[in-house]
Amino acid sequence: MGGNVLQELLFLEGQLVMGVGVGIATYGGHFRVESLLQSFMYRDHGIDPSEIHIVVSNDGHPTGISDKSRELAYQLCNQGFVASILDRTFNIGVPGTWNELTDFLFGDPRVSSVFLLNDDVMLEDYWLRNGVYFLEHSDPVGAVGFDCYWFDPPDVPGLIENPLLVQPRNHDKRDLDAQGLRKHIARRPDSNAPPGRVMAANGFAFGFTRDSWDISEKFPEEFIAFHEESHQATFMASKGRPSYIIKWPVLWHQWSATFHDCRKEINASAIMKRSRKLYCEKWGVPEKFSMSPFDFTHPKYMAMIPERKVAWMAPAGPMEAIDPPCQCPWCQEVRNAGS
Repeated sequence: MGGNVLQELLFLEGQLVMGVGVGIATYGGHFRVESLLQSFMYRDHGIDPSEIHIVVSNDGHPTGISDKSRELAYQLCNQGFVASILDRTFNIGVPGTWNELTDFLFGDPRVSSVFLLNDDVMLEDYWLRNGVYFLEHSDPVGAVGFDCYWFDPPDVPGLIENPLLVQPRNHDKRDLDAQGLRKHIARRPDSNAPPGRVMAANGFAFGFTRDSWDISEKFPEEFIAFHEESHQATFMASKGRPSYIIKWPVLWHQWSATFHDCRKEINASAIMKRSRKLYCEKWGVPEKFSMSPFDFTHPKYMAMIPERKVAWMAPAGPMEAIDPPCQCPWCQEVRNAGS
């Protein structure tokens, strides 16, 4: 990382003992990054702060990282975290930034796993402990991700202070309340259920081990945005490592906020179509599946992955189970055809 390419600012007040890296990519999302860093400050991650290295990366937005975000990073260091800022002067897209963050974090041999977050995410207690526990105690996986509740900007103060008191919102923006916000829905009961096997973890928040990163193809930088995590997960599934979604806790996600703020600079719909086309080309997806490529790649790679041990932290405590092969109709059809 040359000095003229990446301005690297390390806050050395923190001292990483061992543990986990958290990478946050942003492009001008100052308020969202500030809110997420405050969420870090107020939540109980279930892991000692000295074992957590948080890195915020600006993907070339001309306004850089806000002064408030820098101050919050210093405050996190005062709480015992390690915090860094990568302030790049040019744009390389989401997959390039994710590769940069991951390589930077795994550059420290003490970091055993990395979690990547969108800047439009808010946290719940124990999210990081539960993600790391799953990775460390289950059979090797591609990645572990989280389910989410949706929120709108007026919910942020409550999510910083105590997300348990915040009511989730409907993801459908066509169903609005009198204030023009998405209507509230009921919060789901905390679940002891085992993690669910999936082709790809949700891209707003997911993590993986150093071992999985070492055998992966990395995130395809030509995609610019969208489907980069799908390609990565498909590659890992092709190597016999499915991904999973843990059921507790449920994180918070603001629908499409990351791309909404740069809509004048980025045609998100066009980039998504282009990335989907690149994904189809990389994985030999027939034309008839071009609008829903997972209908082809999921059974092709997931059907033959055998049962696996999964271990997770639930509200009732640590649990363990044998997860059978994928039971979706597609995968069952593939297995039946091969028997």
